[in-house]
Amino acid sequence: MNAIVNVCRSAAPRNLSVQYESIRMARRKPRHLPMAKSKMFRVPERKRLPEEENSELLRLHNNYKTYIKSIRAFLKQELEKSASASEQAQEELRREREQHVLCMKENDAWNVEVAKLRAVRLAKQELAEKEAILDAIIKHEQQEKEYLEKVEDIVSKEKERSKHYITPENIDEAIEKALDNEVDYNFSLDVDGTVYHGRMTKPDIARETGEKMVVSNRS
Repeated sequence: MNAIVNVCRSAAPRNLSVQYESIRMARRKPRHLPMAKSKMFRVPERKRLPEEENSELLRLHNNYKTYIKSIRAFLKQELEKSASASEQAQEELRREREQHVLCMKENDAWNVEVAKLRAVRLAKQELAEKEAILDAIIKHEQQEKEYLEKVEDIVSKEKERSKHYITPENIDEAIEKALDNEVDYNFSLDVDGTVYHGRMTKPDIARETGEKMVVSNRS
């Protein structure tokens, strides 16, 4: 604090006087601490009220006591009435219990009926699910059977074709057969759409030499 004051004084003009006042932080006294010695033997002065205020407080106190007595008398009277009407209350309570028992019996009967309907519904639902599962199994088996039949057909056809495959054992024979039976896949067309098969086939040459021509008309 002194350092701050000195800084303020040095920063302030020479002709101005700086005034400061320390402030004490207010706090409550902890409860576990004893009474201060200065207040230990001090007897507080009893306050004396004016006569008018004292009479008014007395009047309010008497009114309060009167009201309390009236309320207690009223509650006592109501309690006696309820005690005298206890038989009627017991009868009403008995009727309510009987009505409750009847309602519980009817509720139990409804629960039994609903349980039977639920059992029938669940049985039908279970039967329908079983039928659906069985149909799905049969359909899957049929599809599997058709697939196996297709595979067997493909395998049998491939086995039949394998008889004509070229193998290391018959490759020489296949080469000789291919050289002896040369196939010419070339063909030509004229303006009329006639097809002349063969690379060297010509209409004029074929007519002059009398060679046989393979001719097919365009459809």
